[in-house]
Amino acid sequence: MLRHLVLGLNTVPLSVTPIDGDDSNRRILGDSRKFSLAPATVPGFRSETNWSRRDAERWSRSGWDLVIAHHPDGSWIRVHIGKMSRKGMPGVLAVAARYARSFLVGYEMDEIVSEVSLETYRGTAIYCGRIRDSHYRHSCSLAHVVLHGKETIRFYALIAAVKPEERNSLLHEVDSILTSLQLHEP
Repeated sequence: MLRHLVLGLNTVPLSVTPIDGDDSNRRILGDSRKFSLAPATVPGFRSETNWSRRDAERWSRSGWDLVIAHHPDGSWIRVHIGKMSRKGMPGVLAVAARYARSFLVGYEMDEIVSEVSLETYRGTAIYCGRIRDSHYRHSCSLAHVVLHGKETIRFYALIAAVKPEERNSLLHEVDSILTSLQLHEP
């Protein structure tokens, strides 16, 4: 399942689209205005699957371009704009994956998936294990990197789950959010 999810995310090439498209009122726009996401939303950026945007003022000081949290558990998606690495997309993904991996301990080697597509300029790494010092024993951490001009958009997701079924459900929700990504010129 994890390999299929990663390959699905990395196979779709992205192009730059206008922000004011037909579905712009349903999209969650990053503070940089360089990208937007469209989970199955209702007004107020609250989705049918309990994902909502966090207070931009609080998180923008920390360098995040967008923070989306899942309620009631501790899952989240955080996004920031970064520089391109001299080592290309594999180098950017290596840095992003190191950060994503830091949230988990005891991950299984057969539940680590890392893939870079030089055709679509996207890369994803997923680690599954347990969240450090918590009861979330079937969790995953994900890093997804997308090239946007001379910068990268780096998505980090933490899937906090007690049971494997919860983990898989939340992974599919994160996948649908990341699949809805559109790039924009600021």
